[in-house]
Amino acid sequence: MKVGIYVQPARYKELTGVGRHIRKLIEHLPLASERSDQFLLYYPSVGREDLGFTVPDNRFQPRPVRVPSNWEGSRPNLWWNWRLPISVLADRLDVFHGPSHYLPRSLHKRTVTTIHDLAYFQMSVHSPGHDELQRRLTLTSLKRAGKVIALSENTKRDVLALDFPDDRVDVIYGGGDIAGEDTIQENRWTEVADRYDIDAPYILFVGSINQRKNVPHLIQAFARLIKDRNHPHLLVVVGGDGGGLQEARQVASECGCADRVRFTGFIDDWERPLIFRHADIFGFPSKYEGFTLVTIEAMAYGIPVVAIDSSSVTEGVGNAARLVKTDESEDFASEMNLVLGSRELANEMVREGKKQAQKFSWESNARATMSLYQSLAGH
Repeated sequence: MKVGIYVQPARYKELTGVGRHIRKLIEHLPLASERSDQFLLYYPSVGREDLGFTVPDNRFQPRPVRVPSNWEGSRPNLWWNWRLPISVLADRLDVFHGPSHYLPRSLHKRTVTTIHDLAYFQMSVHSPGHDELQRRLTLTSLKRAGKVIALSENTKRDVLALDFPDDRVDVIYGGGDIAGEDTIQENRWTEVADRYDIDAPYILFVGSINQRKNVPHLIQAFARLIKDRNHPHLLVVVGGDGGGLQEARQVASECGCADRVRFTGFIDDWERPLIFRHADIFGFPSKYEGFTLVTIEAMAYGIPVVAIDSSSVTEGVGNAARLVKTDESEDFASEMNLVLGSRELANEMVREGKKQAQKFSWESNARATMSLYQSLAGH
């Protein structure tokens, strides 16, 4: 079987959740596939750019598709809807997978797209124009898709609400980006702590700093925690600016806790497990998620999770986290205070969290995805 996968989001140096998802899928497909299977990895190329990440074996072949030098942007409309389909059809694929919401035109129905979340149908995520474009492209891609992978039951419900047939949506959970114990560079923790000025125990957030991630709410709760309960903690915010960094900094200043909040920006992959493992709490105030892989990571690394009870968060954390039922920062602060004030509670959350995290793996994701490819291809 010959499968094509669009991989541009996995090529960025500063990976978002979609890019990590694509890399993890590719990393684990070898154990779920046959030696005769081939995987062509499509991306736009102006010159001779490398793929940008390591593939598991020679069954995975980079497939750069040229972008004329006078075309602007990494995925212009002409490339996406003309250049890419021509290459895909010429390669005579059995299945084409667009793992980041979108599919190009003029392909056969043996196509699958992965929907990570549909937040831009539920709320303002970017600018009004950008959100409208994403809605339009998503609806068009759903019309083109033979199958849809939804990352959670919550996301599946959102897809079905767009009048997509139930029998063409498969829920396939991902796993966290969990480093093997033998790869974690614990001896470099002091280096990481010095780099990001982490000189006290801390509460951690990891994710893009944008409106739906609701970081200002976490900052307000944190300010209450350290003022009213006299905890010595820092708040460490890891992630790129998705349009909300300025507001987050302003809220920290207004709350009088700016000197206790660390905005790290993107961090290196080797630093990620260290940042997780040394946190006392993972705080997750997001208003809407397709699926919360980052909470799976936190639980796998042994960190108690406190989160707002919204969208698919409960699907991921089960009964292992403290879920806040309201949007009051005082309630979020109270839940964090409970965890910090009770070693017994924190230890129980760590035990339950590790068990919960084991329910989600990239091995099972790859097997289910490969099975979907085979059914689409008629194998």
